[in-house]
Amino acid sequence: MLDVPVLLSRKSDGDLSSMWGNAIPKAAGGSEEAIRRIVQIEDEWAKRAETLPAGNAYDDPLPEKGMLKSLGYCVGNQGLPQERRQLIIKYAVESRSLPPVQSKAYVREWGKARSDKRFRKIRAFLTTLIDRNAGNRPFAKAVSEWAEDLKFLAHLWSESSRKF
Repeated sequence: MLDVPVLLSRKSDGDLSSMWGNAIPKAAGGSEEAIRRIVQIEDEWAKRAETLPAGNAYDDPLPEKGMLKSLGYCVGNQGLPQERRQLIIKYAVESRSLPPVQSKAYVREWGKARSDKRFRKIRAFLTTLIDRNAGNRPFAKAVSEWAEDLKFLAHLWSESSRKF
């Protein structure tokens, strides 16, 4: 029988992200198994991140699927409930390893776990989406949910003794 790290190494990036997303609510509920699985997935992401092209933050195009989307974050009519979106944001802030997306330069833009850089990156992402879509009627629900999530991020940041 293969051990978990070997099994995870055979999973696609999408499969790992789905597994990570499924483990989040269980870990938030205190499941030790889910917490172990998240750590194992993050270890696999760290290994994969080393194999990304170096990239240059100035000439890398935006990825087709960004970091939060890779973690399962989704708003709007087909989106996730508030509790699930905010768990993804919380874990994105706290995760020591993020999925390998685009290039090493792109992943580096997200900074280390609980860093000002990571908080600012998520804040910039949410703020840009709100600003870009404010007043666009078909995006009203999404804009409202991004605003809720931005307030949640500000609360997380203040709990971490950081200024927002």
